[in-house]
Formats: sequence, structure tokens, C-alpha cells
Amino acid sequence: MPSVELNVTSASSPLHNLQYWIPVNVLKVSAKGEEGVVQVVSEVPAPLTWLPPSHQGAGFVVRELPQLEEGDILVFNPRQTGFYRVNYDLKSWSRIQSFLRRHFHILDPYLLTQIIDDLAALAKAGLVPYHVALDITR
Repeated sequence: MPSVELNVTSASSPLHNLQYWIPVNVLKVSAKGEEGVVQVVSEVPAPLTWLPPSHQGAGFVVRELPQLEEGDILVFNPRQTGFYRVNYDLKSWSRIQSFLRRHFHILDPYLLTQIIDDLAALAKAGLVPYHVALDITR
């Protein structure tokens, strides 16, 4: 079973002493179908796990991720169920970009917008190269 390490960073705020449990939702998106007929299999599940306040600002490993087949992608925080942005490693961004190039027209527009918005904000913050953010909009 694949796993992923979540590295959580937080911004300072006047309410910095408040701590919350953060839902970690993961959505597996698959494009299946015969020639020219593509069906996106995607359901927003209940949280896979919860990130406790004691792990915020540190690494946290999610061990029970859905199995991926060729061409599938995982989207964390689908439909922004938590108030946070998601940054993937460059290999995962590339996988998402490839998926979107083939299947953007059948993806939930809200999910597509979320991915592009997260990536643009992360590039603006200097956490992702701009060429990655711009390439995803092709």
C-alpha cells in the first residue's frame, strides 16, 4: 500500500495559540473507458485520517492510500474540505498535468480550479517553480 509524508507548515496569526485537527481527505481520480468514451471515477470520501495538532509544523505519514493504476491521480483536500493548500512533489505535479491534458474536459470544474489555484499560490510563494504552474494551464 502506498504512503505519503505530509509536511505541514503554518503561517503566524493573532490566533496562533489555537490548534485544530485537520482532515486529510484523498480523492483517487481515474479515467476509464473505451475509445473516446471516458468516465471519471471520483467520489469525495470521508477523511482518510486526521492530522492532530501535535503534528502540525512537522512531518506526518499517511500509510493507507488508495492503489493507483497507470494514469490515475490522487488529489488531496478535494473540494477544499480543509482550509489549506496542497503541494505535491514534482513527479506528482507532472502526473496531474498529464492527466489534465487528456481529461480536463470531464473533470469536476471545482476540482480543476482548486488544483490550478493551489499551484498558482504555491508558485507565487516560491514553493513551486513558475514553469510548473504555467505548464498545467496548457
